[in-house]
Amino acid sequence: MSPRTGRPPKENPRNINLNIRITKEEATKIKKCANKLNMTRTNTIMKGIDLVYQEKLKGESLMNITIIQNIKISNSKFPSSWMKTYESNIIPRVGDSIHESIWQSERDYKVINVTIDYNNYECCIQVEDYNREISEEEKETAENTAKQHGWKVSWQNC
Repeated sequence: MSPRTGRPPKENPRNINLNIRITKEEATKIKKCANKLNMTRTNTIMKGIDLVYQEKLKGESLMNITIIQNIKISNSKFPSSWMKTYESNIIPRVGDSIHESIWQSERDYKVINVTIDYNNYECCIQVEDYNREISEEEKETAENTAKQHGWKVSWQNC
């Protein structure tokens, strides 16, 4: 038997037909785009669908935003902090002010650093240091307050 001739089979063949009705103007747009991109009309349309699909996913994908704030403990040389994670598609920028329920005063804290990991949809922001020093005696109360507001506390006891 003679070997097969013709093109080798594709890994992911397009074997489903889709017939659509388009206007003359839409057909012209597709042709112009295909020529500009040096692609077939099918590949041009698929590229457009991929772009819309990616954009739609971006709009639905929420990033984990973690706020970190340093807190000063009386008579401690080591830094402590508290943090809280939100899901949001709004990414804070350096200089933005953040208002959070844990800060019982009317004061907002400015964002001083932003680190974004787009691969894992994570953003870590650091805000200005907490404006008041916490005594050793207040640590337990401060930790309970933090927990009530959804924050985690990291005391450094070195």
